[in-house]
Amino acid sequence: MNPYEILKIPLDADDRIIKQAYLQQVKQYPPEREPEQFKCIKEAYDMIKDEYSRLNYHLFNEPGIAFEDWLNQAVNIKPAEQFSFEQFEQLLWVAVDNPAFLDKITACPK
Repeated sequence: MNPYEILKIPLDADDRIIKQAYLQQVKQYPPEREPEQFKCIKEAYDMIKDEYSRLNYHLFNEPGIAFEDWLNQAVNIKPAEQFSFEQFEQLLWVAVDNPAFLDKITACPK
C-alpha cells in the first residue's frame, strides 16, 4: 500500500496538505457508506500523518528501498552536512523505536 497514492498527494506533501487530502477522502468515502475504503484511507493517513510517521514509513516501509542499502548509506554520511538538526533528531527517535536498527548501528565499524 502506498499512502501517497491512496491520498492522491505528492511525496513532498507537508502535514497540512496530508490532512486536507485525508479529510477530502473521508468526505468522499464516509465510514458509514464505504467502511472498507475508509479503513484503507485511515491506514494511509496514519502511516504519513506527521514528520515522525513519514520518516518511519520512508526508512522502513517504502517499496524499492532495502533497509541494508539505506543503512550502508547512512553509516557513510556526516549528519551535520546531510541533515538538519530536526531531521537527525527524528532519525534518532526512529532508531530508539526499532531494535533492529539499533542492532545494525552498533554492529557498524567505528
